[in-house]
Amino acid sequence: MVNYIPSPRLVPHHYRLGEYEWPEESLEQTPLERIKAEQLPDNWNCYPYPRTTQDIGSAWLKQNKATGLMLSSATSPFASEYIVVVNPAHEDTQAIKLVNTTEKIYSGRIFSRS
Repeated sequence: MVNYIPSPRLVPHHYRLGEYEWPEESLEQTPLERIKAEQLPDNWNCYPYPRTTQDIGSAWLKQNKATGLMLSSATSPFASEYIVVVNPAHEDTQAIKLVNTTEKIYSGRIFSRS
């Protein structure tokens, strides 16, 4: 969230952080697809978002083969940080369950000098 909302004072009061459960049996039936950073265009992590990455995401959604797509995080310089894009049109998405929410989106350490 720090990449998108630079101060905890700017977080809308209704925002919540959700924790989801993705059952193993669902992942066994329909594994996540994965695209490694080296498979993406050179400008994949630039802002504003390049059209090439939007086209990759659109093509993945249209194929509708997987429930989720695992990608390197554009906001983290470390290859070990991943995000999962969920395909809302895939039938196995129903297996993903919201199990917890919290109002505390930011750690107090992030903005200790704000």
